[in-house]
Amino acid sequence: MNIKFYKLTIIFSVIFGILVTMTSCDLINGGDEDDDNTGDYMITFQTEDGLKEFTSEDAVVGLVEQNDKQHTAIFSGGSSDLSIGLQIYDDKNIAESTYSGYSIDQSTSTIVGVGLIFIADQEVYISSYYQQSDVVIKISELTSNSARGTFSGSVRSSLGNDLTITEGKFYVPLEN
Repeated sequence: MNIKFYKLTIIFSVIFGILVTMTSCDLINGGDEDDDNTGDYMITFQTEDGLKEFTSEDAVVGLVEQNDKQHTAIFSGGSSDLSIGLQIYDDKNIAESTYSGYSIDQSTSTIVGVGLIFIADQEVYISSYYQQSDVVIKISELTSNSARGTFSGSVRSSLGNDLTITEGKFYVPLEN
């Protein structure tokens, strides 16, 4: 099980990095498709160190994949020194709903649940280091162009440092 978790973490980290890079390049080149509402897209949250905020000027993006077996949503934001990623996995279509928990159906290898990753000062914090994750992600609005919602939960770094994320909000454009 630890090997599967490690592989999933690596896969998520690669996807997260690609999304942040794509969005950074897109925004630098004037790719903000929401020109009438520049600055509206954001991911904000509180930690013990205070408010963290990513806006349209940073890399803020979402991706929703609806497949036959595994359905996935990833919402991320990043700057040069901080980044955050929210993951939702389900065995049915991603929709406006509240998601929590984390499990793997061994017979189908389908993941159901949520994950949260936060990177600060080159230290990676992941919710899945906890046996019983308390991460909750609520999608309150989902269109073909954007996703909006809230999130919170605890994460732990590979160094054993704990961090609580509260009052999380997101409004992100969706990559097509």
